[in-house]
Amino acid sequence: MHNVIFKIIAHNSPDYKAAVSLREDILRKPLGLTFSQEELEHEKNHIQIAGVMGTEVIATAVLAPEDGVLKMQRVAVREDLQNKGIASAMMTFCEEYACTHGYKEIYCHARDKAVPFYLKNNYIPEGDYFDENTISHLKMRKSLSWDIISATQEEAEFVDNKIVEFNKSQVPFTQSQTLVLKNYVIKDKGIVIAGINACINYWGILYVAVLFVDKSHRQKGLGSALLQKVELEAKTMGATLARLDTFDFQALDFYLNCGYEIFGVLDDCPKGHKRYYLKKSL
Repeated sequence: MHNVIFKIIAHNSPDYKAAVSLREDILRKPLGLTFSQEELEHEKNHIQIAGVMGTEVIATAVLAPEDGVLKMQRVAVREDLQNKGIASAMMTFCEEYACTHGYKEIYCHARDKAVPFYLKNNYIPEGDYFDENTISHLKMRKSLSWDIISATQEEAEFVDNKIVEFNKSQVPFTQSQTLVLKNYVIKDKGIVIAGINACINYWGILYVAVLFVDKSHRQKGLGSALLQKVELEAKTMGATLARLDTFDFQALDFYLNCGYEIFGVLDDCPKGHKRYYLKKSL
C-alpha cells in the first residue's frame, strides 16, 4: 500500500478544506450536489479524519458521535488510489480511534456499491435499503468489542456441539447415538461405480446427503439398491422419515419414482435452476 499517514484534522483547517474538496469530487459532484454551508458548519462537533500522502489529502472520513456510538460517514478515497487498501486502512484507524475513546460500536450508511467492502470488513447489515441523496444505501454496524474471524476445526466442532445441546434441550433425542453414518459403495473390479452417503440423526430421521452412480452404470438399479438399503436400515433403527434434496439437473424423477414427495422448491439455485426438497415416510 502507498505510504499514507492517517490523522485527526481540525475543522476549517487547510487539510479540512482539502478533505471537503475531495469528498465533493467523489461523493457529491457526480450527483450534481455539493455540501451546504449548514452541513459543513454542523461538522464542528465531528471528528475529521484525513489520509495524507506527502502533503496531499488523498482520503477522508468523518466520525459523528451519537449516543455512545460513532457514525462513520463521508468516506472517500482519491479515485486513482481506490482499491489499493487505503480505505481499509482508514477504517482501521477510525475503529482504533473509537476503541481508545470508549466507543463500543460504529455504524455507517453504505452506498449499495460499497456494501461488499463493508461486509468484508465485518460490518453487519441492518434493516432494508433506503434512499439517501438519490442513491440506495444500507445501514451497517460493527461491534468493536468482538470480531468475526475464521474458526479453527476445534472451534467449528464446538459450535456444532452447542447447537446439538440446544436441540436436545428443546426436543429430547430418540436415539442413543446422535449421528449414525450410513455410507456405502458398490465396486466393479475394485472401482467404485456407485455410492451413498447418508446418516440417521437425533430423532430417527434419515438424511441422504449424496447418491452417486457412474454414468456408464446407470439404469441398472444400483441407485435404487443403495437407497433401499439405507432406508431399510434406518427403518429397523426406528426411523420414520427420510429427507433429501436434488437439483433439476440431477435426479428428481428418480426420487419421485422411489416414493419421495416434494415439500419445498428453491428457485434460482443456481441461477436459472431449481433445488427440490423431498421427504418420504418410512
